[in-house]
Amino acid sequence: MFIIMCLVDIFDVYEKVEKGFVDKKHLDVRMNALKFGTMKTDKARSAWDFWKTTRDQKFINWFESEIYGEGQLNADDLLEQTKGGSFKASIR
Repeated sequence: MFIIMCLVDIFDVYEKVEKGFVDKKHLDVRMNALKFGTMKTDKARSAWDFWKTTRDQKFINWFESEIYGEGQLNADDLLEQTKGGSFKASIR
């Protein structure tokens, strides 16, 4: 249920950004949270495969590129960037 709630929230905020109602940073924050692991699970992928039929191809391409495509967040890359600061301690 949590994953569906997250997807519906992304759908809503994406549309608001497209219409100029909210700043893109609101969408970026949500997407960063999902990229870091939630959407990598089998259950999340199954939920996405079901719900993506409700979206247009532009959204599907954008979402899948952000979540599953290149340039996604990676814990090892973030650790390297922070050089072992407090982030490293938080993901042991």
